[in-house]
Amino acid sequence: MRNQTETTETFLNNAAFLTSLHLPALVDDEVPVSARDETGRRRTKVSAALDAYEEGDLKAGEKVEANPDHPKVPYWKAIAAKLNVPAPLLSAKHLPYRKRILALAATYGLEPAPVAPTPLPFADFADIAIAHRERELGEEGADDLDQQLTLFKTAMKAIVSGCDPAKDVRDVLVTVVTAEAGVHADKPLGFLREARRALAYVGRWDANEDLPRNPANLLRYALARSGLSMRKVCIAAGVNQGAFSHWYNGKRGPIEAHFARVNVVEEVLDLPLDSVTSRFSAWRRQIRPRPVYGSTDYGKAAQWRIQNPYCMHIWSERQEAEFAGFGEFRNAPLCPFGMNRPKGRLGDKTIQMQRDWLASVYGSWTTALHKLRMAGDDMTMALFVFPRMLHERLAFALARDAAAKGVAEGGLTRFEVDQIRWVKSLFDPQTGWLTQMPHLAERLVPVTATDGEVIISEADIARVRSDWKGACAAARAAYADMKASNRQHVKVSRDPHEPVRPILLMDNPLSALAMLCRGLERDMAGLDPDPLAYASRDAFIVGMLAQVGFRKGTVEAMEVDDIFYDETKGMWCLRVPAKRFKNGKAGPYFGTGFARRHHYERDLMDSHGLYTAIESYLKAGRRLILGDCETSALFVVSPYERCGMRKQQYSWCEKGRMTTAYLGRLVHGITGKYLRHDPETGTGIPGITSFPGHAIRHILATGVLKQAANDPKASGTDPWYLAADAIQDGVRTVRAYVQYLPRDRHDELMALLKRGLIDR
Repeated sequence: MRNQTETTETFLNNAAFLTSLHLPALVDDEVPVSARDETGRRRTKVSAALDAYEEGDLKAGEKVEANPDHPKVPYWKAIAAKLNVPAPLLSAKHLPYRKRILALAATYGLEPAPVAPTPLPFADFADIAIAHRERELGEEGADDLDQQLTLFKTAMKAIVSGCDPAKDVRDVLVTVVTAEAGVHADKPLGFLREARRALAYVGRWDANEDLPRNPANLLRYALARSGLSMRKVCIAAGVNQGAFSHWYNGKRGPIEAHFARVNVVEEVLDLPLDSVTSRFSAWRRQIRPRPVYGSTDYGKAAQWRIQNPYCMHIWSERQEAEFAGFGEFRNAPLCPFGMNRPKGRLGDKTIQMQRDWLASVYGSWTTALHKLRMAGDDMTMALFVFPRMLHERLAFALARDAAAKGVAEGGLTRFEVDQIRWVKSLFDPQTGWLTQMPHLAERLVPVTATDGEVIISEADIARVRSDWKGACAAARAAYADMKASNRQHVKVSRDPHEPVRPILLMDNPLSALAMLCRGLERDMAGLDPDPLAYASRDAFIVGMLAQVGFRKGTVEAMEVDDIFYDETKGMWCLRVPAKRFKNGKAGPYFGTGFARRHHYERDLMDSHGLYTAIESYLKAGRRLILGDCETSALFVVSPYERCGMRKQQYSWCEKGRMTTAYLGRLVHGITGKYLRHDPETGTGIPGITSFPGHAIRHILATGVLKQAANDPKASGTDPWYLAADAIQDGVRTVRAYVQYLPRDRHDELMALLKRGLIDR
């Protein structure tokens, strides 16, 4: 008994232990009423309350309250409320009060406690009400939105600071509203009016009118209103409690295939049909849609490559400095003394693409998948002076392509062959960077393959060091022969039309883009401010692409000033500098030659809620997404600090700007959500899974060409030129984009054949 008493005293006197249980109030509760009781135990307020509970209630014939969900376990919350002590104090496993209550339950028995409504703490209600008020003000279009929202937030904060946290929100608000006027004298301006507004929210929500738009907020309110525990709701609805907990906390939502179960939850919580499912469908718009990959052979091969990486992204300081020297050589305002460089400057993204390709080459030389298996510290651009090294890279690329596609023989891509040209330019006798960097020869090391073959010997290195310019000239000639020998054997492994072929074959391919925009417009309705920010951004991007067909790089480079509202026309207009376009320097759309460039100007049509999306995004959505971050980019993402490989890959991109990679995943997910064919429901377009943003250019060009060619009232303008104007390019590019127009003349061809062969 003495040992048990000492252990109890140790637990109760150890403040650190109590703090670790997150029970800061327990230290105050342990103030002794008297030193010891007759059994030698230390008497505290809690033990005194337990003694009174036993003497008064239990010995009078009552039983210990049992948990409604677990009838064989005491209901700690109900007992704590009766004793007026914190509930965690009684349920903590290592404190003696738990043992005491279990002993009382064994002596006097257990009886299920009556189910009482779960109180909704006012602090939780305040978050729900503030989000609701913000959406309400946004729909009203109030000019002083920020001021009114601040008044409501201040009133809610004042009530939170003065109310009992365990008291239900209805009781709190009724008490505040019915209190005497003098009680509110020290409260902020408009306090009573905003409190009445919050009480009106409670009344409307209890009547299932104008419920909170956020699904998590709705579930939190409905669960507290129902008086049921989360476990009972899950049992009655047949859903997993862990999944319901995620919905309740707003961490994730159910997929559409599980919406039937969510309808049962609505019935259990006495909510209108589809009140939760419709909100979850809209709420999922704030989450970046997951791309649908693997729908084509090329997509499956790309997915295999992603899952089997080999690139060497982490470089040493020496290797970083070496490549930085190349970037400075090409882009510095003043060419380094004693060196010559080619005309023109490389963009930041071009420099980054060359670095990524070098990381891929270094990875192929160092990976255990290849026979070279060199050390990472031995990597240097000077190794290109030996053309055999690039040959080994091409051999590795062939083997990897065969493995990705599951075929016996792989193929070279045009990109790999084009890189031979870039390496060749490094050895130009006058402007080649490597030609003018003879000291890099000191970094060369011998290379021996795992099978014993000598790729680079000591003698080869000595020969190169003794005559660096001669070695560079020989390497340049070898690369010219290498490119000429392999250029004719490039294999086209990706058909850009394959993901959208069913759309291109339609009589009106533009109807698919209209379907896409209608889906985005539908899911924008009734959203809370945070998800509305993302939904309006996505609807803005896709709606704009459906009319102008920009490339991903152009969308990424767009600035806030590139769009404006023309009061005279009453339209939103684009005015994008030519430098933001891939073909802006010399393309036929922007003028001939570098000296005759003009800006891209286009009026946007208000189709399928595009203007609503633009106004919502520019007015509040963009700022909500950015938070405290500042950027001039038009399309933004939630800012975060990139690290590791991502930091290197996007070092050229400012924080908060949407990258082309993000845009690609975004459009893939959106098209997969709204256009993907579902055989069970019949929705979507048969044959479509998802497609990237660049495919919208193919759809737009093909759709405009078909509409112009089949329009009997068309003007004398050549349809091909209209299609070229639709995507800011030349007719030559459109002819590569459009491959299925002859099939549209199939009926006319068959009629001619029938008239000549049969109806003679």
